Amino acid sequence: MRLLKYSVLIGFFCVAVFNLFVFYSKGTETKSKDHELMGSPAERIEIVEEILLRNLTTIYDFESVGQSVVVSPKSRDDGIGLPSGIDEAFLVEEFTDHGFAPSEIKSFFAFRVPKNKIRDWTERLTEIVDQGVAEYEEPQAMRQWWIDRKLFSDLELYEPRELTGKSVGWVGVDVETGRIYAYSMDL
Repeated sequence: MRLLKYSVLIGFFCVAVFNLFVFYSKGTETKSKDHELMGSPAERIEIVEEILLRNLTTIYDFESVGQSVVVSPKSRDDGIGLPSGIDEAFLVEEFTDHGFAPSEIKSFFAFRVPKNKIRDWTERLTEIVDQGVAEYEEPQAMRQWWIDRKLFSDLELYEPRELTGKSVGWVGVDVETGRIYAYSMDL
């Protein structure tokens, strides 16, 4: 009788563990999709300029309320604009859903500015002190306009917040070509 009782309990336990495994394995399936900015060169430039301008003109106010921190966007002075026009622009965003884990959004910008204006752009950015900390990232489907891994170490690296509005990622500047690459990630 005791043996039967323990056999039934072990059977229920095995079924429960199996069901949990099936439930979580379905929920942990990683799904990815991407969205690339399409349109004419002028349309892409206009959209990327709008995104960059929004990020350059927004600051975040942190307020402590009880045991919480409230983050709210505030606009900077209206006089802030882009340091110069953009000659070409590209953007792709990748959305990855990890099931029960938080989703992530990775953004990859690349744009070119006049070479004589590149320092106007870098003056607005905060340099990454330890350049070796930033790791190379690329879109899942490599784009012709994205920086090659071999050339990444030649870039001047900056914090992403000013251009992308995000704290995770980097901005890489190629002073020789006037190209600016920005990678950021939302968790």
